Amino acid sequence: MRPRLSRLGIGDYLAVAGALALLIVLFAFPWYQVQPRTASTLLLMGERLSANGWQTFTWIGPLCVLVALLALGAGWFQLTRASPALAIVTTIVLTPLALLLVVALVVRVLISTPSVQLPAGGGGALQTCTAAYIGLAAAILITAGAWLSLRRDGIDPGDSPADVETVQLSSPPLGGPGIPGARH
Repeated sequence: MRPRLSRLGIGDYLAVAGALALLIVLFAFPWYQVQPRTASTLLLMGERLSANGWQTFTWIGPLCVLVALLALGAGWFQLTRASPALAIVTTIVLTPLALLLVVALVVRVLISTPSVQLPAGGGGALQTCTAAYIGLAAAILITAGAWLSLRRDGIDPGDSPADVETVQLSSPPLGGPGIPGARH
């Protein structure tokens, strides 16, 4: 289980970079905010004026975390395993989930703003922040990276077939004692 950067392709780098960006903007930055005329009054009352991606979405937030963790896992498996099997399986699961996330974020960021529980004091309107657009871009990056990774996956030329873990399956001889109904 020696890490080897030569096992990573451009798709793996894109997916991992998108996953890190998505996790950061999901929790650390506001996705939606209210710009009321009485912002200082609302702040003194202890009201929130913004919400991050995790606070905003009921099922898209957990999907963001799942997609990001799968992308990081696929990159880790590709980096540390001579056999590409775990990386391929993880990427196969990741790709449709990442595409679903992109579609959900396009709807929520570009088309229909979600209903966020923020005060709309002073007639302020809910605004989409830059972090929401960065989150959408990160999801697109993960999807593109996963797709490129699937197109490239295979055994790295630096790994010999002897380095790849295999399991030998043995079968009993035909008509042997392990087959019911066979004549002996």
